[in-house]
Amino acid sequence: MAKYINFKKIESSSESYIDLSGFREATSEKQRTGCLSVICTNGTKRLKLNRDLYTALGEPSNIKILLAESKIAIISVADDTLGALSVGKGAVIYNTSLVNQIINLIPDVEFPENASTRCGRLEQLQEDQDGNLAAIITL
Repeated sequence: MAKYINFKKIESSSESYIDLSGFREATSEKQRTGCLSVICTNGTKRLKLNRDLYTALGEPSNIKILLAESKIAIISVADDTLGALSVGKGAVIYNTSLVNQIINLIPDVEFPENASTRCGRLEQLQEDQDGNLAAIITL
């Protein structure tokens, strides 16, 4: 392994300083697509909300998920809401049955075992009939 011991830090006042303002950040295409991750490991499945979606929903500790033909609604609800799902650390929802229902709505995407697959596009944020914040996601 190479060690870079002969390099010294270049100060911004130096003639050889390279201005980084013309550079752009490199990101993986996978990281930029999908607001949900389906995580399949050892026979269990969980759903992870990406950081932007979780923040947009107000970082809820409980949610409800409604299913439609090619969309889902994730609704931020109060802690005492009947039938609410708990959102764990890292915005993860541990519910294999629910994740299987979501997977069935996306027949053209593979969800391999021991892997994480990103899917879904945030279509819009709106209030539900009870005034709760809802994210509408197209699968």
